[in-house]
Amino acid sequence: MFQLLEEYLAIISKYAIENTSNFVILILLIVTPLFALSAYLSLRLARSIDQQKKRIKSIEKIKMKAKAKKEK
Repeated sequence: MFQLLEEYLAIISKYAIENTSNFVILILLIVTPLFALSAYLSLRLARSIDQQKKRIKSIEKIKMKAKAKKEK
């Protein structure tokens, strides 16, 4: 298994040395969609966290109102 991995790495490194510009473009083409996906998921996570904070605040307000009614 490690021998197969070494062969693949040798082939890739040989290609990178012989065709540097093509290799860099290929890597950028592979990595760019992953960056876009990461940005999208991070925005969704931020929105989800904001919604949870709003829910917690509204629950706290309801509890405070209920506590104030009980005290009256």
